[in-house]
Amino acid sequence: MLVKLLKWQSVLLIIILSSVACSKDSDEEYSGGGTTASSAKFLISSTIPEDQATGVSLFTSVVIGFNNDVNSSSVSGNNFSLSSNGIAVPAKLFN
Repeated sequence: MLVKLLKWQSVLLIIILSSVACSKDSDEEYSGGGTTASSAKFLISSTIPEDQATGVSLFTSVVIGFNNDVNSSSVSGNNFSLSSNGIAVPAKLFN
């Protein structure tokens, strides 16, 4: 169960990066007095282990895949976190 997995004392979180860099398109270029934010929403597209998996070791890394490219240089422990029902879960971030 995913809830059981999130109770680990230490969770290793590895993000699958489908691309190391994102390119700007016309919506993201500088214009006027500032920039426009991308309208892309990041949704989880896959997880390892799968949701509701049983018999998973407490030392198994959690791998999360997203539906959009992630710029690895923009992800850090300061702007990415793991939580279960609003409660922070200890995690290490590798990218």
